[in-house]
This record gives sequence, C-alpha cells and structure tokens, in this order.
Amino acid sequence: MGNTFKRTQKVTYGSKILPTTAAYMDMYLGGSHTGGNKIENLSNINIKNVGRTAIEIKLDINEWTAGTPDADSDPRYLMTILGAGESMFLPTLRMLSYSAGAASAGSAYLLSNTLPSEVNSEALFAVSSWTLGAAVDDTDTTITVNTDQHDFYVGDLIQIGTDTTTSTRQEIMRVTGIGVGAANNTILEVDRALYGTSKADKDTQNDATEGATSGSRIHLPFFNITQNSNHYGGYATAQSDLNGVFHIMNFFGYGRYTNSVAGGITPGTIAGKFFTSGYQEFGMRGQTSSSNSGLTAGATYGFDITVNGSGLLNSDTMTFTVDNTNWGGTNGVLSKIQAVFDTQYYTTSSNILNERVTIGIVGGDIRITSQSRLSTSAILLAAPSEGETTIFGVGRIPAIGSIESPVSSVLPPDSIYDRKSGIEMENESVYFYDDGNGNIRGAASGYINYTTGELYLTGCPPEAHLSFSANYGAAHSGGIKVTSGVSQNSIYEISARSCNHKVTGLVEITATEQ
Repeated sequence: MGNTFKRTQKVTYGSKILPTTAAYMDMYLGGSHTGGNKIENLSNINIKNVGRTAIEIKLDINEWTAGTPDADSDPRYLMTILGAGESMFLPTLRMLSYSAGAASAGSAYLLSNTLPSEVNSEALFAVSSWTLGAAVDDTDTTITVNTDQHDFYVGDLIQIGTDTTTSTRQEIMRVTGIGVGAANNTILEVDRALYGTSKADKDTQNDATEGATSGSRIHLPFFNITQNSNHYGGYATAQSDLNGVFHIMNFFGYGRYTNSVAGGITPGTIAGKFFTSGYQEFGMRGQTSSSNSGLTAGATYGFDITVNGSGLLNSDTMTFTVDNTNWGGTNGVLSKIQAVFDTQYYTTSSNILNERVTIGIVGGDIRITSQSRLSTSAILLAAPSEGETTIFGVGRIPAIGSIESPVSSVLPPDSIYDRKSGIEMENESVYFYDDGNGNIRGAASGYINYTTGELYLTGCPPEAHLSFSANYGAAHSGGIKVTSGVSQNSIYEISARSCNHKVTGLVEITATEQ
C-alpha cells in the first residue's frame, strides 16, 4: 500500500497508511528535516485514527532545564494510543519538557514596571561577542560580524561603535538580509546612515576613511522610530510621539541571546502602562459651570504657571480680562483662561511653546492640567511676577498659599480596591497587554514580535512615557522554534505506527498552516 500526504496553501491535510511493523512513520517533520512533510507553522492540529485498529502516536519534544536563562537539553518523547475513530487535538506545536515541575517554563527573568530610562543600554546591547569582523567603508552595503552566533534578524536596527568622549552611539543601520550557510551567515546586508545618523560618524578605533574598524562594538539601539520625522535622539527617552504611536525594533534589548538560547519574549507576559498627567487644583468645593467666580467683570488678572518643571520650561505669566464672571458659559472665566493657554502654545516667545495645558472643573474644583504624559509632567501655579492683579485670594478663589499642592505625574497603581466590597483587584483598565498571539490590546493596540522584540503601539496618549513588564529568557520565550540547533521549544516531529502486527492502520492529520 502507498502513502499519501496532501497540502493546500492555508490548510494541511495528511493521511498515512501505516505498515504492520514496529517502525514509526513520520507525519510531520519540523525545520530540522528536509523531507516532503516538512512544515513549520502548524496550529489547530487534529490527529484522527481513521483506520480499523489502534495506532500509537509519538510526539518528539525537547527537555529544558530551569535557569536564568533556561537551557535546552536532550530530546524527549510523548506517547499515546488512539483507538479506531478516536482523535487528539493540539491547538499549537508549542510543547516541551521542563525539569522543574513546580516552576513555570515561561518565567526565567521578570521585568516589572521597568522604565525605558532605567535600561542599562551598555549591559544589554554591548554584548561582548557583537563586534565587527572586518572594517566598514562608507561605500559598503554589507558588514561582517565576528561570529555566526550573532542572533540578528532581518529588520533589526544596529548601531556601530561608541564615541567614548560623548558616550553617544554612532551610525544606525537596518539589517535587510543575512547570509545563508556556515560560510555566509556572518555577513549582514544593511541600509546605511538611518534616522539622522551619518556614515561620517566615527568610532574611536576608526581612521579617516572607514566608518568602523574590525572589533568595533555592535549595539541594538531602541528609540521610537516614528518620532520627529524618524530622527534618532529626538526624545531624551523612549516615548510615544505626537500622534500617540510608539514603535521600537527590539524590546529594549531584552531577550536577545547569542545562539538563540531561550531567546525572545514569553508570549502573554507583556503589560505596560502610561504615566498620568501632572496637575494642580485651586482647593475649591462644589463648583459648577454656572457658579460665579467672584472675579470682577472688566478687570484684568494674571497668574504665573510653570509647566513640566523648570528644568524643561520656565514659568510664564498668563493674563486675561474677565467678561462673564461665571466659570462656564460663553466668555466664562474658564474659556478666557483656556484661550490664553491655547495662544501661548503657538507663541514662539512663550515659555510654554508647544506645551498643551487645559483648565476645567473636576470633582467640583478648578483644575489646571498639563497634557503631557511624560514622567516630568507637572503644573506649578504662583502669583503673577509682572505686576498684574493676582487671581488668587480674589472672589471665591483661595490665596496662593492656600491652594492645593501640585500633583506630579505618576504611574497608575497595579491594583485598586473595589469601593463596595473593599476587595483588592488588578487595575486592568490602565494596561496595554499582549494576548499570547502577538496582538496588543487594552490601553493601546498594536503588535509584538516575540522573537525579535519589535513592538508597535498605536492609540497611546500623545508624547507619553511608559513602563513595561514581561518575562524573557525562558523555555517558552520567543516564537515557535522547531529547527535543529536553535533550542527547540515545540513539537518538532509527529509520527505514528500501527499497534496491531497483522492489521494496517490509517491516520489523518488536519492542521492550519500559518
């Protein structure tokens, strides 16, 4: 009897007539094989006994040892028997054997509310083996790394060398191709001089004609590639841009190991949240839009405001003339003050140029809020310094010494208490998170590549700092790996045999090929 195996572009159907011997017959071969049944990206796998007698199914997986990072070891084999008409279903190929039964194969290293500004880029990105294997001239479109254990991927941004005087990194390149085979896999095809960097940037080991010499360090830079017309260094730290987009090509350097051992980010472990806006309130109660401010119609008032810290922006005096003395309504006090904020946003001589500030009623109080969601977001109010009549201590408004203290930007808490029951619960609404399938949901949307660490977020607060949490360096980290030599974390072979030495068996495998 012959063997058959049928495949379409999207869905894989397989059937095998099994011999009446003790030998197994392959139904699925992973990336370490070259046979006709080699398919790497299977999901929704249904293995069904469509024959007359029992069949034995064998799943080949790898043993992993718990550690930091986890380490792969010897192959292991899972066996089961399917009677005639019985099936087994596997949602994914991701499966492995783990040495620590009480521990998670997805944990290893834990990041918790880590800030991009806290990342030690030298420790993470300047891996000792990541150096150039040959000098790079300005005309070169390929570079050579010093070892084939480089763990680079197509799409990676890399940066060559470090200026030891300024501690700034040099030319940024994009990896567009990686050589195949032992003789070529140290050669990277690259796009040169990206994101505002230049081929003329020099490492301390360089001479006048070369962009970098053999031995120069190779870094993995992380920064929002959408910011300031894709200009590197436009922001002091990684943050969302004016359109609420955040896009980095590696997960802040985490999960990148030579030889791909436990490389990548563990699916389903990513969570992040954004800083709140800083604000200051007047310390009033029960105010509504129809409440009278107590200010005098026709009078001109002023106050000083410092936005986002004097280290970033100095204070400026806001001056307005009262028309409608109510807080709200046409030409009300709030609208008058807001108009001043809006004008100063576009005024080049203003200290709050390009800084959004709003005023409104929150919980019965008057609140002035910075629209920045950076960790430096803050509002500080003071009496006017340029001779205008102060708004504070007039009408119903408290004196400047009696208003509420400023509230600086903070990260929302991880947990909150239910007001009715008092039970502590996760503060889920403030998080963006991944669903285990590469999709980002919640407080932002987008995607994550678990292997390379590329993270794309949209729908973020504009110009916001964020924190991130994740696990990496674990057996389950990264994508599904079935290829020999890259620390397999999945089923890499499925085979079967007839249990009956006299009667042949028949098995069918149906799966989605992603």
